[in-house]
Amino acid sequence: MTCLEISSGKLIWQRDTTNDFTVPNAFFGVGSTPILEGGLLLVMVGGQPNSGMVAFAPDTGKTVWQSVGQTNWDGQPMPGWPGEQIVHWQTWEKQASYSTPSPRQSTASDKCCA
Repeated sequence: MTCLEISSGKLIWQRDTTNDFTVPNAFFGVGSTPILEGGLLLVMVGGQPNSGMVAFAPDTGKTVWQSVGQTNWDGQPMPGWPGEQIVHWQTWEKQASYSTPSPRQSTASDKCCA
């Protein structure tokens, strides 16, 4: 992943997400578009064990948080599967998508009223 200055093409920062986040070998790649939301660059990285989704600081490329993977899924039920199977996480699981992340829209229930 590369961040360039628009006017000059100068390199601002660069991350090797495949190595930084242990993306499984022979992985099809990440085809989603990163988005800026709430001051963070959100990217579906597809790494292991818990970096399916990663938030980066847009100005530096530093990792702010990682989520989605073993911590979220291991031991969880698989809805719709016969016999209510349970997820047993494997380190070779591929978890990125071709879908661009969608920011959650706030609702009336998100607001506090006095």
